[in-house]
Amino acid sequence: MNTPSSVAYGWGVLIVAAGVAYHFAKKDIDAKRREQAALGIRPEHAMTWEERVKMEEMKQRQQQQQQAAAAGTDGAGRAG
Repeated sequence: MNTPSSVAYGWGVLIVAAGVAYHFAKKDIDAKRREQAALGIRPEHAMTWEERVKMEEMKQRQQQQQQAAAAGTDGAGRAG
């Protein structure tokens, strides 16, 4: 049977190991987030659902405008 001190020691070692693992994982995750934010893939702050919807609507409008501009350019070159 384990003594109370050995159980406490085991839990202490487990907690310290988890803390160290969390520290190193957090550094890597933060570095990836900063890199993605710099590339424009990920926003720098967490967005609410309203902000996400607004951003998606803006993206859809931009795509529609680009498609309309491309269609207008194609049609203008053929008429004549």
